[in-house]
Amino acid sequence: MLASDIISEVNKQLNDVGQVTWDEASLFNYIDSAQQMIVSIRPDANSQVTVMQMVAGALQSAPANSIRLLDVTRNMGSDGLTAGRQVLACTEEALDLFSFNYTTAAQVAAVKNFTYDDRAPRTFYVDPPSDGTGYLEVKISIVPTAITAPGNTLDLRDIYKSHIVQWCMYRAYAIEFDSRTSQNRAAIHEASFYQMMGQKFQRDVLFTPSVETQENASGG
Repeated sequence: MLASDIISEVNKQLNDVGQVTWDEASLFNYIDSAQQMIVSIRPDANSQVTVMQMVAGALQSAPANSIRLLDVTRNMGSDGLTAGRQVLACTEEALDLFSFNYTTAAQVAAVKNFTYDDRAPRTFYVDPPSDGTGYLEVKISIVPTAITAPGNTLDLRDIYKSHIVQWCMYRAYAIEFDSRTSQNRAAIHEASFYQMMGQKFQRDVLFTPSVETQENASGG
């Protein structure tokens, strides 16, 4: 999906094909804002599987380009290329119960478990602690690439085109503060966007590695 696809649709709906009222730079900004909002609600909308090297200790951080951790899948050896044992998601309470003081246990190259807290979406703990030589394969949600030209390809898939258009329409009408009609239209498009996206918490629960959050959501 190209930025031009979004721009063409938004221009038509705004009746501003010549971009007299809303220039191209503004539309780029609206598209960027839309992608960022969608990913904040649906972290899986722009996800990536990558390999990261662990630091020494139990506390680890997801790669710098990530918005949040989605999963830790497996160990990847000391070279980042060798597939190893799977890493299991656990609650912090379970680790405290079955691996007391795990954060200060002997450090190893390949870890067995990880635990995650939604309140700190880019950090997680591994058990046993890493010695800093091992790598992990992780799934992360990443920041969408900014749009700078009509020919740019959006990071998000085509299924989000209508969502992006709705958000752009909302942003476009919202700047016309002195028009009650435009403000009403902005409210309609904003409401439509959120209705299409669903409730943030409900969506986030589907794409969090936090075992505790998933159990609470399912009533377990």
